[in-house]
Amino acid sequence: MKAAGREIRGQYRLNLNRIVWLFMLCSFLGYLIETVDVLVGKGAPGRQGLLYGPLAPVYGLGALLFALLYSLFRNRNELFSFVLLCAAGAVFEYLCSFMQEKLFGTVSWEYTGFGFDWDGRTNLVLALCWGALGLFMVKIGYPLFCRGLDKIPRGIQTAVSIMLLIFMIGNLFLSGAAIWRQAERREHVPPNGRFEVFLDKTYPDERLKKTFPNMKAVKE
Repeated sequence: MKAAGREIRGQYRLNLNRIVWLFMLCSFLGYLIETVDVLVGKGAPGRQGLLYGPLAPVYGLGALLFALLYSLFRNRNELFSFVLLCAAGAVFEYLCSFMQEKLFGTVSWEYTGFGFDWDGRTNLVLALCWGALGLFMVKIGYPLFCRGLDKIPRGIQTAVSIMLLIFMIGNLFLSGAAIWRQAERREHVPPNGRFEVFLDKTYPDERLKKTFPNMKAVKE
């Protein structure tokens, strides 16, 4: 029985290909969720989390968190798993907001006044949503994803992973640099070197506001 359990855990162990593909897939699905939510609620375009691509990386990171927790919850009681995954999702969302504020002086979501919120960074309803997504991932979604990915030849998996990884590293670097430079502009810090001049010209405040409409400076 123990050997069978170890075999199942090994079958679904995270590796580089699974990390990259799962992150990209769930970042894209997260963008679609955001798009539907905003279109239904406000009639506005969807929100993306990076400069390039229809991607909401917080969902990709959340999916990786639940994949890491897979072996802990795959055989647990559903109610027990749901409660703990709600807590894990709430803490994860809180930390994402906290780190964004500390690194860039901005926040992309604010839930103060929505009821049962935690410093405005998350709330009870969102915790329940994270719990539902987490339960789906550990019980159905992640094993299904692994089986589907395993049907693709390993060489193709790796080649695509390398291309996606290069794209994401560049995308994350440029996105972070552009937002960091925007924070400097708010403090009236002049550009230092050609790269910062490039950032000011290529990613001015108007473009960043259009790309990240929900991102607000904490001190405005």
